[in-house]
Amino acid sequence: MGGSQEGGLTFTTAGLCGNKIAACAYFDPFPCDQRDVLKIRTICNFELKYYNSPCSFEEALAIQGLIDSKDMAARIKCPVFFATGLFDDDCPSHIGFSADNNIRAQKQFKIYPNDSHLGESNHDKEFWAFFKHQLNF
Repeated sequence: MGGSQEGGLTFTTAGLCGNKIAACAYFDPFPCDQRDVLKIRTICNFELKYYNSPCSFEEALAIQGLIDSKDMAARIKCPVFFATGLFDDDCPSHIGFSADNNIRAQKQFKIYPNDSHLGESNHDKEFWAFFKHQLNF
């Protein structure tokens, strides 16, 4: 379980490990749907120029695509709980849903309408309830 980069790693681990993972829970994963994120977060364009990057924006998108956790969605076999904050401007809700829409395993989600990337409503409490139910403990 985790949020942001930990959420992306949780998501990727569940996709790569198949039946070895019993359940996973994540909050607004990163990196996820990077092609869209890099287009809507204009600071990324500035960063490429600021660091005198030798690659173009399209090349950066291609590289980011190699580590996009969204590509793991269809591989996930375990039950999944996705939580998202509607005021998350680092990892907007729609990118998490772009991955969630590709999950074919049992899944559920919860939207926190006032949360930012910090997850102020303590989604971990919901995650632990989900795990207790899924793992019968």
